[in-house]
Amino acid sequence: MLAKVTRIIGVGFVLLMIASVLVGGPALAKSQWGADEQLAAVPAELMPPGVDDLTPITMPPAAITGAIDAGQEEPAALAPLQAAVTFDLCASAGTVTMPGSPSPISVPIWGFSNYTGTACDPAQLPGPTLEVTAGDTVTINLHNQLAENVSIIFPGQDVIPDVVGAAQAGVTTYTFTASNPGTYLYEAGTNATKQVPMGLYGALIVRPATPGQAYDGGPGAASAYDQEAVLVLSEIDPALNADPANFNMFDYAPKYWLINGKAYPNTDLILGNAGDRVLLRYLNAGSTNHTMSLLGMYQRVIATDAFSMTYPFDVVAQTIPSGQTADMIATIPSDASAGDQFPLYNRQLHITNGDLVTGGTAHFPGGMMTFLEVPTAVPLASNWNLMSVPLEPGAGAAGGAAGSIAGISPMGHAAGHTGVSPAQLLSGIDYDRVYAFQGCDAADPWKLYDPDLPATVNDLNQIDVTMGLWVKMNSPDTLAVAGSEPARTDIPLCAGWNLVGYPSLTARPVAEVLASVAGQVQRVYYFDATDAADPWKMYDTSAPAFVNDLAEFKPGGGYWFLVSQDTVLTIQNK
Repeated sequence: MLAKVTRIIGVGFVLLMIASVLVGGPALAKSQWGADEQLAAVPAELMPPGVDDLTPITMPPAAITGAIDAGQEEPAALAPLQAAVTFDLCASAGTVTMPGSPSPISVPIWGFSNYTGTACDPAQLPGPTLEVTAGDTVTINLHNQLAENVSIIFPGQDVIPDVVGAAQAGVTTYTFTASNPGTYLYEAGTNATKQVPMGLYGALIVRPATPGQAYDGGPGAASAYDQEAVLVLSEIDPALNADPANFNMFDYAPKYWLINGKAYPNTDLILGNAGDRVLLRYLNAGSTNHTMSLLGMYQRVIATDAFSMTYPFDVVAQTIPSGQTADMIATIPSDASAGDQFPLYNRQLHITNGDLVTGGTAHFPGGMMTFLEVPTAVPLASNWNLMSVPLEPGAGAAGGAAGSIAGISPMGHAAGHTGVSPAQLLSGIDYDRVYAFQGCDAADPWKLYDPDLPATVNDLNQIDVTMGLWVKMNSPDTLAVAGSEPARTDIPLCAGWNLVGYPSLTARPVAEVLASVAGQVQRVYYFDATDAADPWKMYDTSAPAFVNDLAEFKPGGGYWFLVSQDTVLTIQNK
């Protein structure tokens, strides 16, 4: 629009004069990585139209001079399926945090983790999920850092059980062919009575040749799914974990009931869209049987212990015996809406945290419970998208299900809001990098997360609902975000340009959203990546109505704000 351009020329000239005074600054250190690191310049197209030097208040002048990367990088080629797969695992000691009152408690564990080639990652509960394809030759090297021998057994695989294993600081190797698709446990084989309850277990997933199915052959179509979740069931008795050498297993009495090593409310959500078939891969690594129920829908049992059913059957609740696995498919109702939740829980009521036996206070709800949630979908086009996270993410509640279904410096999340790492938020989608912009940080407002850069370079470490985000996509996708809509969000704005989110699930007229900053806001921009002809939409408080083409704020959108003074934007929901 000519009116837009005419107005902005004046603003650009003023800002250019300021830019000639403000040169350098701490943010220039980013440019030292050079163009090869995709860091030498923030692309000019990410700034409001015509405001090439908005950055005296926003961006180091050195970052303005680079040419915008007009081309679209090609996504990396998919690696071919491998006939031989190798995993390097460690067995070591570590800790996990369990819910407690008045404060969480730390519990010692033994766990498997990845070996990096020089050191062991921290012990995990459960251990890393090992994924292979039927027919692969699988090699697993176990590095033992515990004070006693440790081995691994692989129920369901054609490999001789090892009950000796590797001594402390030793290494042992297992090799087998993953012949049949299915869901399998791997667990400690030496002193298993104690080592498994201490945490030495994990999941082995053998995939069939056909993508999107759990099994091939006759049951293949019945095992087709849209989303999947690996659910390792187990429990913890803190008395065992505190002194495994002297604990009498006859006294074993679990106090915490876990899904993937976490007790509610810390368990991860399972995400799926309306109408999706969700494959639930249950693995009971615990010492007791667990009966799992999903309120609001049936679960169809398609396999037990990786033996597919000729005649799958529906259940309201199904018991998974200790040491066994089960594959079930739940179909989310087609009329489910974003934000709908379906409780998945232990029907034997192992849904408390704490001591029920010795006079302690058990905390309810807790334990072996989570939710299957229909997330909010944020569509993303190829190349640049201006977006935000409309919901406060809960534990494991952000990222990846809908499409492909992861102080100021370094940038953290805003006070009072739940933060999530960029890697977690964007997990499962094909993105290149992410920029945020903090208008109140005059020295270094642009924050970057690029998965290909060293952690010491990336300064966008946490994302929350207050932030607008520039996300560059290698291909179109849909980001799924689950969590809770904040009742009220106060977003600080500093004089000049600010890039903010819109934390709401309700589209609202611009004037309604701007009511809290009336008199301070001068202009708002939104970038619509789906409108190739005219992606930039504007609302200017001093312009006639026919000039403005930004009519409403949309969930999942990010917005440029130009304000005349420091102020606070308030988004009120419900």
